[in-house]
Amino acid sequence: MKGASSVQRMQRTRTPRETGIQPLPNLRTALVGRRRRRRDDAGADGASSPGAGGERDDAVPEAERGEPHLSPSQTRAAEAVRGGGSVLITGPGGTGKSYLVERIIANMRERDEAVAVCASTGIAAVNVGGSTIHSYLGTMLSGDKREWERDIVCGESLHPAVRRRLQFARTIVVDEISMLTGDYLDMMSEHLRWVCASSEPFAGKQMIFVGDFLQLPPVVPRDKKPAHTHAFEADSWHEVGVETHMLTENHRQTDGPFLDHLGRIRVGDLDAAGAAFLKERVGADLGPDPLKLYTTNKSVDAENAAGLRKLPGLRRIYHSRDYGSPGRLAQLKRSCLTPSTLALRVGAKVMLTRNKYDYANGARSTRFVNGDRGTVVSLPDGARPEADQAVEVELDVGGIVRADPVAWEVKNADGDVQATMVQYPVRLAYAVTCHKAQGMSLSSAVVDISRCFAPGQAYVALSRLRTVGGLSLAGRVTREHVWADEACVEFYNAR
Repeated sequence: MKGASSVQRMQRTRTPRETGIQPLPNLRTALVGRRRRRRDDAGADGASSPGAGGERDDAVPEAERGEPHLSPSQTRAAEAVRGGGSVLITGPGGTGKSYLVERIIANMRERDEAVAVCASTGIAAVNVGGSTIHSYLGTMLSGDKREWERDIVCGESLHPAVRRRLQFARTIVVDEISMLTGDYLDMMSEHLRWVCASSEPFAGKQMIFVGDFLQLPPVVPRDKKPAHTHAFEADSWHEVGVETHMLTENHRQTDGPFLDHLGRIRVGDLDAAGAAFLKERVGADLGPDPLKLYTTNKSVDAENAAGLRKLPGLRRIYHSRDYGSPGRLAQLKRSCLTPSTLALRVGAKVMLTRNKYDYANGARSTRFVNGDRGTVVSLPDGARPEADQAVEVELDVGGIVRADPVAWEVKNADGDVQATMVQYPVRLAYAVTCHKAQGMSLSSAVVDISRCFAPGQAYVALSRLRTVGGLSLAGRVTREHVWADEACVEFYNAR
């Protein structure tokens, strides 16, 4: 095959040492040790995600790991999943959607149940330790049934391995379901029915959808108008009878008034009391070099570059250690919050991009979590991550922690690792986009939502903060900044 011969030519002419890319079989001798796959880092909503790596030994039985107990609403959702029906696990930011889903997936795999894990975006797919939904289905970039019929061409272009995995799966998890249109969901159902020769919606498989329709809307090209914009509007959604489970206990914010105002902002309601409450945070002093949340990458890149440039001392650059195919590595790096080429100086403001836990005496304690911010106090020698080296960070909340090298992976829907990137789990944090802050819990930040361009964007930005005392607003928040999709509001009101 042409692709295979190209890879062979590359391997003959460029060695792994020269390219920084190493074949996957060498992973077990890589610097991260691979004692056993350790995966307990938090994904969205400050919860664990199977693909995030971490500090937990999977050889330890779950009952002995000191895992946090599920909340009542999480327990009800988990019981519904065990019942075998198709469910939507949803709720505001901070209610533990990702943590719950990680527990559900882990339990299914411990029972050897055939579960496939995928997500609507590359970033979400890395977080849940799966693949993108497009890759899993093998439908290329088809967005509706008409495009699917054109692209699949009666199955001639569907790889046999894709056909086998779709037929084998009993349960399919789809994270960030809010970013898929209803047209896509109907195409997915039709595709599964066709591949599995079934007359049932989604070929009779159990579907577990995860996400909040009031946070991340579908991305619809300007030249297309879907028949069903949202997943819950799809014919297949109603045919399969998706049962909605709203998670209600918030694990991020405990400030009652702040939580109440966020709840109204989530549904697009900024009343006079809410506007007055937020007005008090305009220009609030958060100390030197506070983290800034912007809506555009351009503003973030400029802020981070300027912050690093003004520091004295030697700038060090760390290149990730890469394993796997170049194509999959490129996909992984595009979807990873941690840059593969990391430029740092002592004194730089950084954010930890993984969770790190200790397990002792049957209990779990936290060293740091995804979104914790601090200042670099020590940098490793060398240009690549080393097992005995770490970036030392003094956290804004106190204490110095070691950010040891960790591995990010991209998998196919069967859970097979296709590419791995090993890097120090930090990134510059003078600024970050609201989109990339999705799922983080922040102690403090200056939030600029003056250029919100999508429904729910203001809510996503504001709800990252743990307390209102950690919030500083770059300007007044008015009703023109806060809005929600009416169809989504009606969907939740009807539940």
